[in-house]
Amino acid sequence: AGGPGVVWLADGSDTKNAQASDPDGSNARAVLESYANAGFNELILAFWNYPGTPASNSDWVIDWASITNDAPDFYQQTLIDDLHAINPDLKVLVSAGGAYGNVGPDSGIDPVDYGTALYNFTVANNLDGIDLDFEGSLLGLWWSFEQYGWVETVVKTIALLDVSNSLTMSFAPVGPLCAVPLV
Repeated sequence: AGGPGVVWLADGSDTKNAQASDPDGSNARAVLESYANAGFNELILAFWNYPGTPASNSDWVIDWASITNDAPDFYQQTLIDDLHAINPDLKVLVSAGGAYGNVGPDSGIDPVDYGTALYNFTVANNLDGIDLDFEGSLLGLWWSFEQYGWVETVVKTIALLDVSNSLTMSFAPVGPLCAVPLV
């Protein structure tokens, strides 16, 4: 985390964030390895947003997706393998949504399509799992049972696609959105 363009290493020193300037992934590697070495068990890359919506991917999702086979020492799977070697319990997840995300229970986006797109991004980018982070004013104040059903369908879609049961999933409900479901 940090202001635009800056992330902190686990020891408190800072390094430039890679957005559009880290084609070989060396900055991303340095930051992620520092947290793996510090004993963190989950690293969550923010934020993935549904393709074709006004909100676009941001921050670490852009950085991560820019790491390609053109730089084999920093290729996504190589980096994930190296992080797992440092800390076998470590999981690198993609966070979907965020405060500026505009897809959620009231967005009109089909939850099966959403879950499928998120699963496909996760697998294509060699990540260990998914964090659902639905928040922001477009989601309303209180969720109805139908809105919870939308989230449930997203989760079930991802689970059905993950036939190997290899992905970790988390959901960070934001109060008061998920505090008291209304009928």
